[in-house]
Amino acid sequence: MTEKITVSQLNYKIHALLENDMFLRSVLVEGEASGVKYYSSGHIYFTLKDENAAIDAVMWNSYANKLSFRLKDGDKVVITGKITTYEKNGKIQLSAIKMEQDGKGELFKKFLQMKEELSEMGYFDPMYKKPIPKYINNIGVVTSQTGSAIQDIIKIAKERNPGVRISVYPAQVQGKGAEFTIAKGIQILDPMGFDVIIVGRGGGSEEERWCFNEKVVADAIFNANTPIISAVGHQDHYSIADYVADLRAATPSDAAKYVYNIKDTIDMIKADESRMKNSLLLTYQRYKTLTQSMEHRLAILSPKSRLEALYQRSTDLYDDLNVNIQNKLADRKKALEMLGVKISYNHPRNVLQKRVDELKKVAIKLDGLSPAKKLASGFSYIQNESGQNIKSAKQLSVGEKLNIHLNEGSFAAKVEEIKG
Repeated sequence: MTEKITVSQLNYKIHALLENDMFLRSVLVEGEASGVKYYSSGHIYFTLKDENAAIDAVMWNSYANKLSFRLKDGDKVVITGKITTYEKNGKIQLSAIKMEQDGKGELFKKFLQMKEELSEMGYFDPMYKKPIPKYINNIGVVTSQTGSAIQDIIKIAKERNPGVRISVYPAQVQGKGAEFTIAKGIQILDPMGFDVIIVGRGGGSEEERWCFNEKVVADAIFNANTPIISAVGHQDHYSIADYVADLRAATPSDAAKYVYNIKDTIDMIKADESRMKNSLLLTYQRYKTLTQSMEHRLAILSPKSRLEALYQRSTDLYDDLNVNIQNKLADRKKALEMLGVKISYNHPRNVLQKRVDELKKVAIKLDGLSPAKKLASGFSYIQNESGQNIKSAKQLSVGEKLNIHLNEGSFAAKVEEIKG
């Protein structure tokens, strides 16, 4: 009875068999590189193929860093490596240890031959290129109905113009006979009045995109009356369809960007509206200012205004003159009053009276200082025998004789006692 095992055990057994096979541990394989992808890690993933078969291949960064050339699609190479399997998914791949160039691949040579042939026939001549309309509202698309390309085209086109009409011819875009369905799609859509026809597909290997290098597709594009936009693969993928078409877009999404963006129209209308409003406002302000200036000038130049101005001027002059006269009269009156005061003050009669008044003041002062008057009021003065006035008890001595003078007469006295 066969032993039951898990998928993991099965993949492990396959891996062990491959690892233990002496032949598969070191192989020298010739083939053409396709679907080359460089990763940020430095690893290179690609497919190695010939006319009848293909195998996935990888070159780890430790070996890829030693390459003297950059691997690209179509390169014919000789690889030294081994066959390995990834246990997680059972995928068999060729792990390249060494790689050498062996000339261009057969498909690339065929591409160059077709390009040279069609170039000589004038298929690429700019004189045959039809201009792409600025306002694209009706689009025909020749591509797979289920691929990502049509979804990208519809999404981008509708974002730019929600009212855009898109009609799809469901063509086969890879495999045997795909070129005939693409050519038929172009021929059917061409007379239907589309603004443009987009022909293309998303990424893929060179073999998968090869149908766009066939002459039947080139003939259909070249003979179409409708402008054709080719959108095959990615930025670094070129096909014969790209050279023959009226315009080449790097991707299907980029092709959809040629649909006129209705937002641009709205923004342009709003900008024009804003400019017109500003222009009208400036014109209005300019004419308003000019009108006001002219009205002011007319008002100044009118006879009525001139008479009013002259009347106002004469009134102002009269008022100024009246004020000046009043001020001068007031100044003169004040000067006369001051002169009158000065004359009155210096009149001889006033001067004599002033002198009399001053003498009276002196007489009163002298009268107040008169000794006789002081004696009459009860005061007396004392003198010693020498006739010296005694002003302080300190001048006296006991037994000394003094003369005391009164208002009426005097008498002698003798100091009996000194106090103080």
